[in-house]
Amino acid sequence: MYVSDVTTYLYTHHVHYGEIPLPDSQSPLTRLENVSIPSNQLAKSVMLNTADEMIMVVIPASSQLLLEGLEDELNIGPLTLAKEHHIATRFPDCELGQMPPIPELYGMDVYISDELMQSDHIYFSSGHHDCLLKVLLHDYEDLVQPFVHLANNSTASLSLAIKSTSADLRDI
Repeated sequence: MYVSDVTTYLYTHHVHYGEIPLPDSQSPLTRLENVSIPSNQLAKSVMLNTADEMIMVVIPASSQLLLEGLEDELNIGPLTLAKEHHIATRFPDCELGQMPPIPELYGMDVYISDELMQSDHIYFSSGHHDCLLKVLLHDYEDLVQPFVHLANNSTASLSLAIKSTSADLRDI
């Protein structure tokens, strides 16, 4: 298993985490189905571009991001999906599509869905397809401080900007 900058970062910030190995011999969907993680606790990071910067939006794996709703809710826009080569440059220690929701490590702002903040734990990619990380939610919140305060001092939430889908994890 690959030891990433993410696990080093968690360790140096005294955040306890569990590693959940995902056997490489299986397809990504089968690997996730076999670990029995509730899809509302499994985070996926979506990289978006604003007019000025790249931001990270973290939503449940079973949800889709509605860009128009997010633009309205956060009062920023237009938003576009980040290009793969920009993501690869920003996340050099990660496999494509496996960006962990640790924004400070990558110098960016993060917006996190309220739906992910309803359990005791959050699960997310270690940066590589072979391992998920499990962190106590309160430790994650203390580390990441996920709600970015906007210019009008309101706290950003994503309750209206995501659309829940079935428990299908193929889009991860």
